[in-house]
Amino acid sequence: GAKNNGWRVITFTLKSTGAVWGICSAHSYEVQQTVDVVNWVGEKYGTDNIVLFGSSAGAPIAGSAMAQLQKNRNIIAAYIAVGYTFGNFATLGFGRHFPSVVGESVGGIAIPPKLFIM
Repeated sequence: GAKNNGWRVITFTLKSTGAVWGICSAHSYEVQQTVDVVNWVGEKYGTDNIVLFGSSAGAPIAGSAMAQLQKNRNIIAAYIAVGYTFGNFATLGFGRHFPSVVGESVGGIAIPPKLFIM
């Protein structure tokens, strides 16, 4: 597995702020949780080579966290999104996260390599 190949895998479940998911929320609480976990991993294990992985609604949230982390510490080596919520309807709830993962930079900060699996 991953551990035998030198990888540490950290998984966690986002704690929602209640019934405000999607359209009614900027997801700032969930993005901050992701940033906090990644910062903890970096401090605990002394790594600046982290791969962020998010699925479904977690994919755009991880993408926004990636943009914040790159601005502050530049520790994300790659970003993987499974079932990213693109599309017209998804734009209502997650459109604010799209700029964080589309393109090569956000606010002049380079975005690491990305892999989208639909």
